[in-house]
Amino acid sequence: MAASHTARSVAEHLAGLGAAVEVLEPVAVRAELATLGLKPLPSVGNFVLVGFGSKERAAAANDWMMNDGLIPRMVAGYGLPEHLRITIGTEAEVKAVQASLARFVAAK
Repeated sequence: MAASHTARSVAEHLAGLGAAVEVLEPVAVRAELATLGLKPLPSVGNFVLVGFGSKERAAAANDWMMNDGLIPRMVAGYGLPEHLRITIGTEAEVKAVQASLARFVAAK
């Protein structure tokens, strides 16, 4: 409920500014990443925390996404070395993340 309220509040704010930005729900993004065999954790923010199973695989996914022009965040400093923090942006940005990770999973 809080996530929907937050997303709605952001969407209303952007609409008030005249921005044409679609706000995506973290739940939908997590579901898409889970279909790739990744392990996204529940989120109510504008990002998802995605588990890759090992710190080596998370580092490889980080490098892969960076090579695709995307900027995930490593979170080993928070005690989560096998995870990446990925911002939920516009629909086009989320599709780019999903495509990059689909290629990563297929190649690794």
